Formats: sequence, C-alpha cells, structure tokens
Amino acid sequence: MKSRIHEHLARSIESKNAEATALALAEIRDLKKDLEEIEKVLAGKKKSNGVALMDVPCGAFEVYKNVALVFQNLEMLECLQQGREETKIVDYLERRGARLLKKPEGWHWFSPQGEMVFLANPEEISKAGQKLKSLLSRKSKETKPVRPKPAPEKMTSPEE
Repeated sequence: MKSRIHEHLARSIESKNAEATALALAEIRDLKKDLEEIEKVLAGKKKSNGVALMDVPCGAFEVYKNVALVFQNLEMLECLQQGREETKIVDYLERRGARLLKKPEGWHWFSPQGEMVFLANPEEISKAGQKLKSLLSRKSKETKPVRPKPAPEKMTSPEE
C-alpha cells in the first residue's frame, strides 16, 4: 500500500515537472526571439516598431519561476525516494525483530539466545539494516549443518 502511494506521488511530481520544463523551454524560446529583435533594433538593422520591452523581464521571471519549480520537484523526488528506502529498511528491521529503543538509545536486536546486540544510532537506519543482515547471514551460516562428503566407493573388478 505504501509503495503504491509513493509511486503515485512520484508520477504526479514527474508530470508536474514535465509541464514546468515544457513551459520554461517555450518561454526561453520566446525570450530569445524578443532579445534578438531588440538586438536588431539596437544595431540599426530594424526600425523600432513597438518593441515590447516589458516582455523581457516578464519572460525572464517566468523562466525563473518554472525552473525553480523543476528544481524543487527534483528535490522532492529525491526525498521521496530516500523516505521510501528508509521505510523498506525499517520494515525489514521490524520483521527481523529489531527494535528502536529509547534507553539505551538506538536500534537493537535480540538474538534467540536473549543477547541484546546494538545495531546503530536512531538516525542511522541503513547502517542498522546492513548490520542486522550481516548478523543474520553469519547466524544462518553457523547453524547450517556441515554434511560430510560421502567417501568414494572403491572400484571393484568383475573378476573378484
């Protein structure tokens, strides 16, 4: 459920980002045309037939507004992705029995033998997840029984 919400939010932000990018690019093209026209008038190649000088600062502001929105959306997407990864790690930690304790502060895991293992500080979620994975992988390797290899059978000749 959480991942669907994250995906929907990400798609919504990406579509708004695409709209803002398209608007900014269109405004840049219009601004470029206005500046070229002003350049021709100033160079004396064209007569001043009501050049709209106010279009230049207004166009520049529109570009600024849309580009700022694009950068803000990119930052939101990054934060959303980071939050999604942290949520996955917290779910993993909780499924494996790790707890976030207040005293002693931090992520802790209690082994089946009742031993409390410190994983990481509260803000270091990814570090806690990595440490728990390494602990569990070590435990599973230790608990796997080592099977002795069967001894190779001696080849007997049919004459015997």
